[in-house]
Amino acid sequence: MRYRRSAFVLLTFAAFARPALATDGDPVVVVQETRTPAAAQKKPGAHHAPSVQHIALLRNNGPRPVRVVRVTVEFYDFFGKILWAKSAVPVPSRMEPGGTATLSLSTPALEAARRTRYCAAGRTPPPGGYRIICR
Repeated sequence: MRYRRSAFVLLTFAAFARPALATDGDPVVVVQETRTPAAAQKKPGAHHAPSVQHIALLRNNGPRPVRVVRVTVEFYDFFGKILWAKSAVPVPSRMEPGGTATLSLSTPALEAARRTRYCAAGRTPPPGGYRIICR
C-alpha cells in the first residue's frame, strides 16, 4: 500500500511539474534578421570564400533580466543536415525585460542552406537558472 501511495505522489508531481525549459513564452526571441554580402577585402594572391554579414536583433520577452547571453547560429540543408554553426555573444550581453541586443557575425555564403536556427543560452536571477532556447 505504501508503495502505491509513493508511486501516486511521484506520478502526480511529475504530471504537474513544469519542465526546466518551459517558460511563459520564450524569454529571448529574434525580432529582426538581415543578411548582407560582405565586401571582399582583396589582398594580392589571397583567395577567400564569399561571406555574408549576419545581423540579428534579439529581444527579452521574459519577466526577468537575462545575462550572459550566448547565441548559436546554425545553418541546415534541405535534408536537415547541419552545414555550419557558430556561437557569438550579442551586444549588450545583459538584457532587461523588453530590452534588445544585437548579434553580428560573419557567415559563409552557403547556397545549400535552407533553414537557420538560433539557440540562445543565458542566466536569469533565481529561481530562473540557466536556460537554453532554440528556434
